[in-house]
Amino acid sequence: MEAIIGEAFLAAIEGDRDKLSAFSNEEMIDGCVSMARYIVRLQLAIASRGQEKETDESAARKDDSQVINSLRETNEELKDEISYLKECIKIHRKTAVDLKQELENMPKAGRPDIYDSDFRAKVKAYYKNGHTYRDTAKHFNISTNTVGRFVK
Repeated sequence: MEAIIGEAFLAAIEGDRDKLSAFSNEEMIDGCVSMARYIVRLQLAIASRGQEKETDESAARKDDSQVINSLRETNEELKDEISYLKECIKIHRKTAVDLKQELENMPKAGRPDIYDSDFRAKVKAYYKNGHTYRDTAKHFNISTNTVGRFVK
């Protein structure tokens, strides 16, 4: 699961829409939260190592304030990144809903239920000009079975 979350987070950072679309919204949000926690833990670990090396107390206090400021900046950046990802999720959801509605409004199988006589005559004429069933079907965007019914 952590691998999926990490991949979702990296895809979001890289702005790779193809990779992003493969993940669910929950996986992307979980990935952002997990990676944010991981980054904060890493920064705290790095900061604590830096503090151990300092012997002078004033230098350690200075490092503390720098670490705190750095963590605040990182926190703000992560908040911005999470809000950006949330906006992306909203856009993807809206796009998915729009595409679903568009698909529902399209005619089934991309063809009308009844072909008119003019269309049938055009198909017949095209076929009689020496074209195969397949070529005729491709030209008019219909099935070869439909061409066969029109020609017979």
